[in-house]
This record gives sequence, C-alpha cells and structure tokens, in this order.
Amino acid sequence: ILTKSIKNMDTKDPLQKAVSFAMLGKLYYTQGNYEAAKMSYDSASHYGTNPALDNIDEVNTRKEVLTDVVKNIRIIRKQDSLLLLSQKSEKDQKALAKKEAERLKKLEKPVDNNTTQVIALTAGNIPKSNWYFYNNSLMEKGTSEFKQKWGIRKLDDNWRRIAASTMMQAGSGESEKEEDENKLLINGSQYETLLAEIPNTPAKKDKANNSIMNAYYDLGLIYYAQLQDYKNSVAALDSLFRKYPNNTFKKQSYYTLFLDYSLLKNEPKADYYKKLLQDEFGQSEFAKLANNPNYLQELKNNDKSVDYYYDTTYLAYKDAKYAEALERISFAQKSFKGKALMAKFDLLEAVTNAGLKDYAKCKTNLEGVIKTYPSTEEQKKAQELLNYLNASNVLPKDSASAKKDSLGTNFSEIKTAEGKGVYAYDAKDEHMLLVYISKVDGRTMALKSGLSDFNILKHESEELATGQNLFTVKEGVVTVSKFSNAVFAKIYMNDIIKEQNLFKQYQKDDYNVCLISSQNFNELLKTRDILGYLDFYRKNYK
Repeated sequence: ILTKSIKNMDTKDPLQKAVSFAMLGKLYYTQGNYEAAKMSYDSASHYGTNPALDNIDEVNTRKEVLTDVVKNIRIIRKQDSLLLLSQKSEKDQKALAKKEAERLKKLEKPVDNNTTQVIALTAGNIPKSNWYFYNNSLMEKGTSEFKQKWGIRKLDDNWRRIAASTMMQAGSGESEKEEDENKLLINGSQYETLLAEIPNTPAKKDKANNSIMNAYYDLGLIYYAQLQDYKNSVAALDSLFRKYPNNTFKKQSYYTLFLDYSLLKNEPKADYYKKLLQDEFGQSEFAKLANNPNYLQELKNNDKSVDYYYDTTYLAYKDAKYAEALERISFAQKSFKGKALMAKFDLLEAVTNAGLKDYAKCKTNLEGVIKTYPSTEEQKKAQELLNYLNASNVLPKDSASAKKDSLGTNFSEIKTAEGKGVYAYDAKDEHMLLVYISKVDGRTMALKSGLSDFNILKHESEELATGQNLFTVKEGVVTVSKFSNAVFAKIYMNDIIKEQNLFKQYQKDDYNVCLISSQNFNELLKTRDILGYLDFYRKNYK
C-alpha cells in the first residue's frame, strides 16, 4: 500500500504522500536500513511541510541524524573501494572509470521543472552501478587478484606500501593518443574526476584511510548516542579496530564499547573493555567513568552526567591540556547532541583553540556559537571574545601592510607614551588589580577566565569583576575590580600571586602584576603610559 501510494505521482494530496513516506521511513528505520530511511524521511519532510505532518518534528530530527549516518557509511564504502581499485593496473583503472562515466552520462536526462522527482524507495530500488563503489563482485574479484599477486598482508597503520606504488605504475605505457581518445569518447571532465579520486600516491592513501577511520569512529558514537542502536555501534567500532588496531580513538572507543555492551547486558564484554581502559589509559577520565559502579544508574539522569563531563573537560582546559580538552569536546559534540550544555562545549572549543594559538579556528568557533545560540549568555560571551580577537589583531593578515603592526612598532608606541601620565598616590581611593601583558594572545583570554573562576571560588562575596583593555594590538591589561582601598587590594594581590597555575603559561618577563587606583587607571587609559605607571608603582607601593 505504501509503495503504491508513493508511486502514484498523480496523487493531488501532498500530505498523503508525506504520511506514506514517513511510515516507510519508520519501517526502514526500525529495520536498521538507515540509507533507505533517510531518503524516505527526506521526501516526507519535503511533502509534509505545508500542510505540516503531525510528526514533522520527529521526521526532521531523524532526517538530520540519519544524514550524518549515511554520510559516514558512504565515506567508508567509497574510500574502501577506491583503495582496492588503486591496487589494479592503470589500464584497468581507466577502463573502469570510463565505464562508470559512460553510465553516469546515460543517466543525465532533462528534468521537467514543473515536477518534483522523488525516488520510489522499495527495497530493490536503490540505484546500482558497475563502478567499484557499488559492485561487490568486482570488489571481490579485485581482492582475489591482489592476493594472488601480493599474498595476504597484515593491515598496519603505515599504509605506504612500496609494492603498491610499484603496481600503480603498471600499464602506464598507454600512449598519449589513447588517453586523448578516451577523453573524446565520453564526458572528459567526469572521467578525469573519477580517475583523480583513485588514491595512487602514498599521501592520498593516507588521506583515504584517515577518512575511513574517522567515519567508523563517528558512526560508532552516532549509533550509540543518537540512535541508541548499540549493536550497530559495536559493529562500527569493531570494524575500526579490525582495520586500524592502533587508531587514534582507542580510549574513546573502548569507553563507548564498554557502554554499548553494558546496555546490551553483555557483562563479559563490558568488563573486557573496562579492563582495556584501565590497563592502557588508567589515568584517563574515561577509565574513571567506566570504573564508577554507579555510572550506568547516573546515565539515566543524562543531564547530570553531561554536567560532570563538562566540568572535567573545563578543568582540562584550565590546566592547559588543550589536546585532551579538544578530544573530550569532540566526543561530547557527537554524544550529547541536543543537550542544553552544548553551547558551553562549543564556546569552550573556541577558547581552547585560542589557547593553542589557532586563532582562525577560534574565530570560526565563535562565529558558530553566535549563529547557533541566539539570545543566550554563550552568544553574548562569544561576541565579546570575537570583538576582542579582532581588536587584538592576532588573526592572519592578507596584505603586506599588516606588517606595520609588528611587535617592534607596538613597543615604540608604548615607549613614546612613557612619562605622559601624571599619577598621584592615594591609598584610600578605590583600587583594582592590574596585570600588564606585553604579548596579548590566546593566553590572555585564558588568564581572564582563570581570574573570574578564582573570584567565584574564593572571593564570591566581594562581587569582583574582571576586564581587559588594549593599549596597542599586542599589549594590554587585565583588571580585577573594585576594592575599597589599597589594603584590601594588596591582600587580594597576595592571594593571586600564590595561585601559580594562573600564570604558568607565561614567562616572568611577559607580564607584571600591580595595583592601581581608579583615578590613576583613568589616567593610564588616557595616556597609555604603562611604563611610567610601573615605575610610579615601584616607588610608591611598598
């Protein structure tokens, strides 16, 4: 009935088509046929928008999740096929590429702009091809030929095979005339595109294998966290370890497999991956989570678990363990998609990249937060940081004129301002802590954030505020205010100096910590005479 409804393109009722596609999508979804389900949900979304399906939100949510699933499935299928094809002779590669290009050209038909084409999704209607990407018999034949020539080889992490490179040269004696003829016979650009995709160099092979490795890992997390399909999660991660035993995702994958098997009530397997975590990554947060006997119960209260995960990720960032923080953020973005704390994770990704001095990525992250989370505290914070990032001039410049903002020029500006400020000592005046930074960069944002956290933890009742000001594109100050007089400011400064972790990313010559009255701070901002003020401070504050 569903197939008949879908095939009847003369039906005037788009809502009925949408209902049929949604039901078909649900059927495929339940069966685990995610590619067919995704295509069905695409069509249900198209037809079910106006008027809207009753379950349009569910349709669109599943469509979005399945888009990621199908993308990764196709990456694996395509790159596996290309790697296998790269083992064939150049002549065979060209023959197969030519055959596929001719097939694709035949499929190119004029489309009636007045109609919407939708694929009828019965189980046998997914398009087939003789191209290596889709033809299992060709893939098996290629595998057999490869084994006959080279024997059975263990798949190591080093995919650069001299023998494979040698084999790629086989058949290279084809004349230029033949190559020109091939281009004339078919759509040349498509033919060349298909040939160019075959990884015939060590670098391209590495790239293809990395794509497959990432896709298996992403699939494992998506199946677990978003589809609750624990069996497919296990299958994806098992494939990852079978093909790439020394992959870069071992820690996270062991943990996900532990969760998969725990939820599948397979205790021996869950214990196996728990032991691997403890043996190989005993000090990692994943090992600690797996070792928590109450974790599965806490997992039911997902928001609490996500809170804890965010807190520990933030601590990694605070300790300047940027690579670990980014690793954890990546895991969270795939595992906790849709959770309220994702805005914080995305913002944390931005400042972590700033800590790594990757300001271009930081800028992209901040722009993403601003766009994705409107009217939130995270958007407000991201906009503030983006403004600061743009003002600090640490982003790459496109023109040679940008060199005018060199560090030498900046220092000459500060030197020129020396002696222009007129400062007066008044211990009873309101004071603030001032940290002068001679090289403003991503560490500056981390310092400001660290001071804010310190205030919350140890001086919450004082309602202190952190701020930052630039004197040049490379030099500026971070401030903490306000204190009623110099004495209280001095007590606070002594506490700060003891917190060595706050400044551990800096060399001693990169910063100065001092106190400044509100009146003198206004004078400093006006004149930028930081060198003059530091001299004044040393003479008057004992």
